[in-house]
Amino acid sequence: MRICICCIFACLFFACNSAEEIPAGGACSYRSEVHPAKLIGFKQQDSINIDAEFEVSWQSSKDTISYYLTKHSYLSAEQIKQDSLAIGNIYQYIEDFIVTGSCNPHITHLEMKLVK
Repeated sequence: MRICICCIFACLFFACNSAEEIPAGGACSYRSEVHPAKLIGFKQQDSINIDAEFEVSWQSSKDTISYYLTKHSYLSAEQIKQDSLAIGNIYQYIEDFIVTGSCNPHITHLEMKLVK
């Protein structure tokens, strides 16, 4: 009986102490680089979904990315109209590089903030 009580207290002691540790990944900070992303076209996927293609200048070259590959979703005609997305407009393609912590070291994302 004494052994069971000691085991219970030991488990509680270690469980309470482990709550103070920073979880794996912890708090991370990143350095961001913003690259211009020019909207170059729309591609109708089906009767509802539309993908957008962007030309991005980064790493001393130009590349083409799609809205779907960066956001994991398609656009709708209503969303395109509501956000005033237009061919020729320039938006932001952002690269985040880890500075501290042990999170994902390289993150890219598309911000639909109009630059020009």
